[in-house]
Amino acid sequence: MKDEGLRSDRAADVAYFACVLGGIAFLVLFGAFAQRSALVHSNDFSGIWSGGRAIALGSDPYDRTSFPALAERLGTQLPDSGVYGYPAWVALAMVPLAWLPLEVASWSWTIATWLLALVATRAALRAFLPRSPLAHALTGLAATISTPAYHQFVLGQWGFALLAALFAGTIAIRNGHALRGAAALLALLAKPQLFLAAPIALLATRRVALYWFAGAAAIALLSTLAMPWWWSAWLSAVPAGRLAQPATLYSLLRDLLGGAGIAVAVALAAVGVLLVLPLPRGSDAWRAGWLSLSLAFAPYEWAYDHYLLLAPLVIAAAAVTKRSERAAIVVLGVGTGVLLFLSPVLYAVAIARSRETFSAIAPLLIFALIVGALWWARAAGDRAEVSAA
Repeated sequence: MKDEGLRSDRAADVAYFACVLGGIAFLVLFGAFAQRSALVHSNDFSGIWSGGRAIALGSDPYDRTSFPALAERLGTQLPDSGVYGYPAWVALAMVPLAWLPLEVASWSWTIATWLLALVATRAALRAFLPRSPLAHALTGLAATISTPAYHQFVLGQWGFALLAALFAGTIAIRNGHALRGAAALLALLAKPQLFLAAPIALLATRRVALYWFAGAAAIALLSTLAMPWWWSAWLSAVPAGRLAQPATLYSLLRDLLGGAGIAVAVALAAVGVLLVLPLPRGSDAWRAGWLSLSLAFAPYEWAYDHYLLLAPLVIAAAAVTKRSERAAIVVLGVGTGVLLFLSPVLYAVAIARSRETFSAIAPLLIFALIVGALWWARAAGDRAEVSAA
């Protein structure tokens, strides 16, 4: 049995790394590396880096009278709101990279965070879905060649770092390491709007919640002490301009139904909460349900943020596999299929419309898939208990 288990583990690792290497070859052949080099001065990372660079130069990234001109001189993405688009703790965290030339900082960021994501994903697969080569292969493909993965790479966005944090934090908490898990999950503060419901899933125990909120408060306090004015400048300039064209259900239904669409989206979010609430607290099902809900109903996100759906998909498959390994593969197969095949179609529609709202369909479908599978597994468990009695 031990030898058979080792062979299964090796087969799973081979499947994962073969798909990852194949994905990297795909990115090279389809020009991702060349495109990223061409966009290094205008992609999202250049805008993220510019806040740290402004601080390093003694300038204020939240001064709308000076920051746009500085960004233009630096040759980076121009701020669409007139000020730095991220919270002050992000700008401060970028200061070490800001001392490097943009090209060096950009490639260092993407390669380092991408490797972290791939290593963390492998660790998650071994923790949640061991000895399943097909699960490892599907996830490896989605982690490298899905449309969200492609755009994460080209744009230098946060997805790789955040996926690594999600998996590292979840594994640590699952293994009883509250402080380590909470520390990893502090990375979610980089894009807090994506994780409004996630703390319910990830901070289910009092110790984890205490550590996380203490860390978050410390980060907010230190950034405020460093730049006391940033809150008012950021709040007055950024949030209002973030709701016009994102890939959210609210924008999609507003396009389709007018003003009533937002109310319908809020009602659907409430239904989602009611569907997730009965899941066993602190379980893999609980984590997957709340994480997928958070990403499906985020108030501001773009299609590249859908890369993070890999976390609830893997965790949900782990919850379902306790009832049926075949059902777990179906969940993971359909979910990664959405990212691999539906996402590029939705992105083509976005290009044609110059608007990404229809991309909101992808996380909504994955949320429905995950919740449906979790409820099925729960019902199957109830039936098994009745039969045993």
